[in-house]
Amino acid sequence: MRHVRVFEWTDYVRHLCSPADRELMQVHLDSGCKECGEMVAWLNEIVYIAAEEASLADVPDEVVTRAQGIFCPPERRTWAERLEPLIANLVLEIRPEWQVAGVRSGAVGSGRLLYRAGDYAVDLRLEPLGPEGSDIVGQIESEREPKDNLEGVVVQVVASGRTLGETETNEFGEFMIERPEDGKAVLRIVLSHCGHRIDLPLQN
Repeated sequence: MRHVRVFEWTDYVRHLCSPADRELMQVHLDSGCKECGEMVAWLNEIVYIAAEEASLADVPDEVVTRAQGIFCPPERRTWAERLEPLIANLVLEIRPEWQVAGVRSGAVGSGRLLYRAGDYAVDLRLEPLGPEGSDIVGQIESEREPKDNLEGVVVQVVASGRTLGETETNEFGEFMIERPEDGKAVLRIVLSHCGHRIDLPLQN
């Protein structure tokens, strides 16, 4: 008889093959084929384990609830996507190559972007990307209410639906976050207290 393949032995141990095929396979086993004998023994063990598991009683709902509480995944910031976006307009751009020699304001080699979105102004300083990475240093303030408390505002770097980084503003509305290499990334400022968000492109 030809050598029996594994899927055929699987039908054999589960009693799914025809009586004629089963008789031939039994003859092959009785011939002393070591490889097939070991295969059938292993498959019989799997069938036994599966039958034992199927006979177990269902886990009580209370236990399932407690397990879900322990292993609950961290909350995703999908709620930010549902906030109404404020359209941001770039009102000032200073690129690093525009800075003349001897200029002292700002970090050497960094660029500056100033956006206005609704009643808010966002001032960003972008350090050039390097082998050791770079940072985005920024500040958000309300032009309508200069004394508006913007401490604890969530700031995210988002790309392709994934949050690459997250931080919060300090008492002055300032923040610092790592700049990604992804040229399509967006800097998202989540103004949950007023139901808005500001998305700013971070082109390299």
